[in-house]
Amino acid sequence: MTTISQIDQADKVSSRVTGRTTFWANRNIQWALDRALLQMQYKNRVYPFELLISNKPAVHHSGAVSILAGKEPIYRLPISIQELGERNKMNKGERFIYGIMREVDKRWRLKGHGPWLNEFMHYACLGAVAGQPRIVKRSRQAPEFHCDLFDPMTVFPSFGEDGLVEVARVYETTYDHAMSICRANGWDGSAVGKEESVEVTNHWRMGKDEDDEDPSIPYNTVLMGKRIVKPATAHDEFGRIPIFIMPMNGVPWRGLVNPSINLAVEQEGALSVVDWTASWGRPIFWMNRTLYRSLDRVLTYEAERSRRSAYGKYLALTEDGQQAFSEEDFAKAEIVTMNATVGESLTPLQPPWLPRRVCLRGSWSRGC
Repeated sequence: MTTISQIDQADKVSSRVTGRTTFWANRNIQWALDRALLQMQYKNRVYPFELLISNKPAVHHSGAVSILAGKEPIYRLPISIQELGERNKMNKGERFIYGIMREVDKRWRLKGHGPWLNEFMHYACLGAVAGQPRIVKRSRQAPEFHCDLFDPMTVFPSFGEDGLVEVARVYETTYDHAMSICRANGWDGSAVGKEESVEVTNHWRMGKDEDDEDPSIPYNTVLMGKRIVKPATAHDEFGRIPIFIMPMNGVPWRGLVNPSINLAVEQEGALSVVDWTASWGRPIFWMNRTLYRSLDRVLTYEAERSRRSAYGKYLALTEDGQQAFSEEDFAKAEIVTMNATVGESLTPLQPPWLPRRVCLRGSWSRGC
């Protein structure tokens, strides 16, 4: 049964999480646009007009992921002039690291994912990576090594001098999956509504003195469907929040919503500085964002012009000005001969063409 204190705690956590999601709103908007570009879905076709969208962003992204994740990393500990016993220990340490990463990959695949390194690089080449390494210990069983990867768009961090001071992960899942999370962690999920999708909020923060908490210990609260399934719990086994999120490209962390120097001037054509969070983590193709769309417009124009010029255009001249041939006749190619009388004629019109000096395919093939 949900208590009044749990409702108040859920409202407090939801309010703090809303502040985090608002802070990173522009980041998620930009990442959503980048992913639409990657999936070639940033624009919908309006029939009967043509629409051509290039696969260059997907080619560049998948190529980078294949290069970075195509081979298992080589782990090496520095060995120089150590004694033989120390070298043997370091060799065993290297093999232990290999064993941990293969166990991580195995546990990740068992959850229905692909290779762990491939998915790590997938997110890295999109701008950021986020995850949570953990060790699961069960009675009379060998420890299990996990490193769950999160979609960075669902992670909303706040950094301090010693690392993360607060982070919220907000995502939607099925009711069955939400219940499986509760069972695996021993939480009471009876208060969660049986809906098709359940919003899960995993909120971590460092303790605060004003709340009579230890500031050196992280506290974790979990909401499902706006209901508390895990009250604020101190995890003294950690000295910091056990979640990582880091950008792979873009501007550094600034800690403020507004840029330090505002170059925007209230006049037409002036430079406008956008929220820095929109550039905190960029995909590998971020420099070509505008170019891709521009080239798509040119290719679409060529396709649309070809469609409109597929059937010849004719100028029919008659004495009485009445229509002698319909558009359907030309579209069906039913006109083979034309019987003309005095004062009647049918003249083909030349369709427009690109200038001879325009060489789009050459520049496009070079990846401009």
